[in-house]
Amino acid sequence: MTFVLMMTMFLLAPWVVLSAARYVYHEDLRATARERAHSFPVRAILLQNAESRVATSYDGMSPSLSVLAHARWIGPDGAVRTGSVPAGPGTRRGAAVLIWVDKSGILAPHVRRNAALDAIVVAVVVTVLFVVVLTGIHHSLVWWLNRRRLRSWQAEWLVVGPSWSHHR
Repeated sequence: MTFVLMMTMFLLAPWVVLSAARYVYHEDLRATARERAHSFPVRAILLQNAESRVATSYDGMSPSLSVLAHARWIGPDGAVRTGSVPAGPGTRRGAAVLIWVDKSGILAPHVRRNAALDAIVVAVVVTVLFVVVLTGIHHSLVWWLNRRRLRSWQAEWLVVGPSWSHHR
């Protein structure tokens, strides 16, 4: 039984892990391509100085490496827009910062993905889960087989035990 589970792990785990990692990698690439198709980089000109300090958040998370500053930009549709954009702390008024907007010029979130890193993380997690599941199956089977064996021994003892316990 242990041999079968070990062979399952060594033969099936690499295929499962590779499939999961490949799937995540390609999905990240597709998501990045979709994002690039629907968002456009433009230069925004700051209308005010960005604060020089990054505000500390109260939720215990590390603060962002950018602050919001009021800026003006021209969208892909040619319309001039204004709004708050992320800028490096201490960036001066009049400086250009790169922002991402949708086709109508509205600020769009830009997510930076690392497909290779995401695939590695998924591979590690799937490997750990695979080992945990197979270990759980192994322990459950050992427990069930031991219980069955003990019942069998008890049934046999009920037959043999009375003949041994009589005094002669």
